Amino acid sequence: MTLGLLILTGLLMVAALCLLATCIAPTRFRYVSKEPALLRYANDLISAGQAAGNQAQARPIDALAELTKELAHQYAVATDHNRRIDKRRELLRAFAGLAGVGSVLSLLLRAAVAFGYDIPRSSNAGDGHGPALATPSVRPSDRAPPPGRAGTG
Repeated sequence: MTLGLLILTGLLMVAALCLLATCIAPTRFRYVSKEPALLRYANDLISAGQAAGNQAQARPIDALAELTKELAHQYAVATDHNRRIDKRRELLRAFAGLAGVGSVLSLLLRAAVAFGYDIPRSSNAGDGHGPALATPSVRPSDRAPPPGRAGTG
């Protein structure tokens, strides 16, 4: 049981450290579009808005409104992705904390087992590390004489 508790303590501590390492590991942030593609889209929108044919249409293209809408969409998607990353890290930190608490509790259980079972058993062993069991000591004068020699003397 002792070895099992020590192995459990070690495994829980390693699990806590691995979860914390996973939690702080860099995560690739996902953008909706790459910066050059977004810049090209913005330039195309501006040139389409300034074109002479755009003014003659029933609904002319408002480049600023379209660009603002696209940037708001990009921001919303990026914020949602960042929130998901934060929630995942929060969950990993919670599991790491539980693993750390579990390792401490298993160490305390190991100490309780030692005090309740191992230490009292080893203190009566009589090996010089604790009080030995009471054994009567017999002096040579207290011994009965061997048979056949009784009364001679």
